Amino acid sequence: MPASSSFLVCRDGVHVFLLRKTCLFFNLFCLQFFGDDSSVVLADPAFYSYDLLPSFYSSVFRLWGLLGGHGAFPNLSFFKSGSVTSVDCLSVKLAYSCLCPLAVPHCVTKFCPLFGDLYWSSTWFQVHVMPFDRHVVDFSWLLAHGVVLNADHLRSSFRMSSVPPDCFCGASLETAGHLFFECPLAQSVLAWVQSLLTLTVPSAPSLCLRHVLFGFDIAESTVIPLVFSYLLNLAKH
Repeated sequence: MPASSSFLVCRDGVHVFLLRKTCLFFNLFCLQFFGDDSSVVLADPAFYSYDLLPSFYSSVFRLWGLLGGHGAFPNLSFFKSGSVTSVDCLSVKLAYSCLCPLAVPHCVTKFCPLFGDLYWSSTWFQVHVMPFDRHVVDFSWLLAHGVVLNADHLRSSFRMSSVPPDCFCGASLETAGHLFFECPLAQSVLAWVQSLLTLTVPSAPSLCLRHVLFGFDIAESTVIPLVFSYLLNLAKH
């Protein structure tokens, strides 16, 4: 599936490479589960059952359907404010603005059972607190969405059962929670951040998994300097 047929517009070389990899896997899964090329599937999404796909690609395909995606490849289109718009005009920002009224973001439904109602506006602000470090921003954004490719995610969401489940530290299952909080290496890095935080703000909370994934809540952010949001993002990266 050519990158031009995707509904994400990426100009950075690394992102284009990853996008092409994603498109390649999507095409392979379409051939495996539907017997049709991805260009055929995207042209008529209502004809296919997205539940057959692995969860990541199932979500992408479902959202393409919610956008009203249709057309004959390569002239794919979607609906924006009731009018037909070419897929070539679709960016990540535009996709979000079109989809937010139609579907609850994946990160909200994924983490609500574990953490309750979170402070997403504060999280996104802290993710972009130092926008000049683009790789740090991108990685923090992926982690907050729960889509970092750890072993557990690859095995459960992408059905890659050949991926070893254990972490490099010897833990039996490499989850995001373990990799970025429970792992001894993660704890050593967080202990350094915690020591600086306590020295600066004696009343600051002890860092927990919630802080690592989503940053500080609104009340905590009023007393904790922004530099610690940046340090947390940098420590994760």
